[in-house]
Amino acid sequence: MEKIGRNDKCPCGSGLKYKKCHGTPNATPSGPRPLTTQSLSLRERNLVVLNAVADIFDLAKANDWGEVKRRISDNQVRELYEVVARLWPPDTDLVSLLPTPGSSLRALYMGDIDPSRIVRNVFRFSLYADEILVIDPFHNPWMMAEEYNPIVNPGQWRARYLSLLGSNLASFQ
Repeated sequence: MEKIGRNDKCPCGSGLKYKKCHGTPNATPSGPRPLTTQSLSLRERNLVVLNAVADIFDLAKANDWGEVKRRISDNQVRELYEVVARLWPPDTDLVSLLPTPGSSLRALYMGDIDPSRIVRNVFRFSLYADEILVIDPFHNPWMMAEEYNPIVNPGQWRARYLSLLGSNLASFQ
């Protein structure tokens, strides 16, 4: 189980350093808890990815999508996939992350991972399901041969990432 460094951003998505958030040594039972990537829920993992995208690509300072595209670097792509790899180590217990059974109707979307299509298709599913789980559009580096791994060879993934990020931004604007 990988530990989070004291000066790393807290994976809970707060934007604080881990030592100032969940890494607080005097945490009370109702306060911050010691945190490893394995203790994060699906929602918390999603928030970590969203915050990582915003931080790594400095989206708050970007005037438009063209500026983000011009500034993107292989190191930024590598950094994002390192976050994905930390969130989803090979020993992750996926079953424990699924919601507990209940009375709501749930669906698992395993279709096209292009973000613009996900939004359209998930909207259709929402007519029939109370909750919809969507697969992560980022490939898990742990599950890839080294020659195709985005951490080892981020340049191969730059165009794919631009497509994913661009579609996501267009979908949510």
